[in-house]
Amino acid sequence: MQKNKIIKIVAPLLSLAFLLTPMFLVHSAGLISCGGYDVSGTVDQCHFGDIFETINNIIRGLILIAIPFAALLLSYAGYLYLTSAGDGGKVKKAHEIFKNVGVGLVIMLSAWLIINTILSALVKSEVYSDVINNVQK
Repeated sequence: MQKNKIIKIVAPLLSLAFLLTPMFLVHSAGLISCGGYDVSGTVDQCHFGDIFETINNIIRGLILIAIPFAALLLSYAGYLYLTSAGDGGKVKKAHEIFKNVGVGLVIMLSAWLIINTILSALVKSEVYSDVINNVQK
């Protein structure tokens, strides 16, 4: 009986660590893209465009965290649905979890799309990119 309790605690933690590992590998360089040292050893100065790049890095990091949690919640809802054995309460709870995760993913990805569109229009257009990147030069 004690072994089952340990497995029930360790298995989800290992699964979570496995799912979150890519996020740490992708963002190991840091959220802020300026202020460090470049290859020649000089300090990389921050510019106005780096603010938007930092915002974009934060949003991408949050998405990388949210998607594994959504997968875990969908798995839990599926487990509840399959093991309900006709229990209406479990089926209703599983449907509610499915709906909430779906709505959350739609809101999160819509927010990313809106912000990414605005940032690409402001920062990466040919008219504004020279002005934004050369403000402090």
